[in-house]
Amino acid sequence: LEKLTVTFNDSICTNQCIINLAAIGSNIQAIRSKLPPKTRVMVIVKALAYGTDDIRVARFLRSCGVDILGVSYVDEGVALKRAGLNQAIFTINAAIYEVSKVVKWDLEVGVSSLEFIEALAKEAASKNKVIKVHLHIDTGMSRFGCRPEEALEIVEEIVKQPSLKLEGVMTHFACAENPAQDLFTFGQIKTFNAIIAAIEEKGIQIPYKHAANSAGAIRFQLPEYNMVRL
Repeated sequence: LEKLTVTFNDSICTNQCIINLAAIGSNIQAIRSKLPPKTRVMVIVKALAYGTDDIRVARFLRSCGVDILGVSYVDEGVALKRAGLNQAIFTINAAIYEVSKVVKWDLEVGVSSLEFIEALAKEAASKNKVIKVHLHIDTGMSRFGCRPEEALEIVEEIVKQPSLKLEGVMTHFACAENPAQDLFTFGQIKTFNAIIAAIEEKGIQIPYKHAANSAGAIRFQLPEYNMVRL
C-alpha cells in the first residue's frame, strides 16, 4: 500500500517534522545550569517521546548524561529495554497484573498502595531481585499517588520489604507553568516537605526527592529536592 501511495502521489505525506537533537541537548544543558549542582535529571520519553521516536531520542539522551528515563506505562519501558537501552527506566503507572513485567525488566516504578507494594515485593522475592520504588504522593494534582496522611504507613511497609528499595519520594505539580497559580504550587511544596520531614524523622533515608516537571525546574528554586523530571 505504501508503494502504491508513492506511485500515485509521489510521497506518503506532505508534512515533515524535523527533530533537532542538538537543540534538545542544548535545552537540557540550559535547564541544568539553573539547577543545584548534582541534581539528577530524568527525561520523560512517554508516548514515543511525544511522537519524536522514543528509542532514538533515548539513545541520544544517554550521550547528554541523562541516566534515567521516564515513561507513563510499563509496556513503554519494556519497549525501551527490548531495544537495548541501558539507562534506568522509571514508569509512573503499573497495575498489579503487571508486576511480573516490572520485575522481569528491572523497571523502577511509582507506588502508592499497600496492595501493589505487597504484590510487587512477592514477585521480586520469587525472582531473587530487588526493585527500586518511588513513593508517589498526591499533594494536589489529584491524578496519581496516595493521600498525604497515608504516606508514612506506605513508606514504612516499603522499607520492611527486603525485595524492595525505597529509591525516591515524589509528587506532581498541578500548575507549575501558571504564575497565577503559584500560591497553589507553594502549598504543594509545603505539604510535600512536611511529609518528607515526617519520613526522615523515622530514620528512613530518601535517595531522591522529586516534584518538578520542566516548568517547575525552570521557574522555581527548589534546593531541597535533588531530582527533576523534564
